Amino acid sequence: MTTDMITDVDNDRRTSLRRHDTLPFAWCQCDAEPNLTDICRGLGLPVAGASNSRLTDLELEAGQAIGGIRDAAVAGALTLMNRRISLLQDALLGNLTIPDSISLDLSAEGLGFRTHAALESGAWLGIHLVLPDGSHLICGGRVNHCQSDEDEYIVGVSLTQLDEAAARRLTRHVISK
Repeated sequence: MTTDMITDVDNDRRTSLRRHDTLPFAWCQCDAEPNLTDICRGLGLPVAGASNSRLTDLELEAGQAIGGIRDAAVAGALTLMNRRISLLQDALLGNLTIPDSISLDLSAEGLGFRTHAALESGAWLGIHLVLPDGSHLICGGRVNHCQSDEDEYIVGVSLTQLDEAAARRLTRHVISK
């Protein structure tokens, strides 16, 4: 995996940090801009998968808040409640499949991948990406470009409907070495 600063590549005039990596990734084509429920259904994921990233973020925030509570009884009770919520999350998301890993170019705003399917610029996609920390990013995407390269196509996608917690995780992954 490499991290590079890329400018003006393939008519992309933005300057952004990108990272080449191999990660579990799946996509499905959508007829129109999808909502998270449509994305989960299109990818064959439980609908609860759409809230996975936010639940994980809230669990971390709750742990930090509990650490600041001075009353041991209150902190203990809240810790138990947090554990119960984590167990429920695991039960709801236990059927979340891990897609096959493929080579990707990632940025905080989008990604690039190779496929055997020609996709039209502007097409809507459902995206499922699993980061090394185990977090599942489930979001929409819009095809920016699709270029033929021998027997494959190189596709560039702008991510949409990426919640704040997922966006932070993706950005942290892209900038990490």
